[in-house]
Amino acid sequence: MEFRRFIKEHILFSILCVILFFVYRQIIGVFATLLALGFLVLYGSAMAACHFAMAKLNQLQKYDKLTQKGLFGLSLLIASPIYLLWLVFSLIPILSYEIWLITGLPITGIAVLALHSIAEQWEKPRRFIFWLLQLVIYLCLLFAGQGIVSQLTL
Repeated sequence: MEFRRFIKEHILFSILCVILFFVYRQIIGVFATLLALGFLVLYGSAMAACHFAMAKLNQLQKYDKLTQKGLFGLSLLIASPIYLLWLVFSLIPILSYEIWLITGLPITGIAVLALHSIAEQWEKPRRFIFWLLQLVIYLCLLFAGQGIVSQLTL
């Protein structure tokens, strides 16, 4: 039964994407429409991964089978929508420190608030590792996005 529902949802999503493409390509162009649809598919995938990981985390906690190793992978999946938004906002060219204060700092602050609930699941001594990992991921995404932007503007 799950498989039928999965097929129905994805067929509906595919038809919706085709309809959106034909409507918006006349308004904003083919490239921008494909870019917007690509972002929607990526964001939808990240949200699905987040939902799956949260359900799995709740199930493991319910039966007291949650390990720190399992929590590591689930934490990354739960935070995947945040990582995608960090990547998207890192694609804004940062020409000065003030631009990062306007764009990057608010997004980072909101993300830290959201990540705090994940961090509470980690054992006290390992929370530092979680936050260090988030810092490394943020910096990698920021530098990757800025590298892409700098290559495009050459």
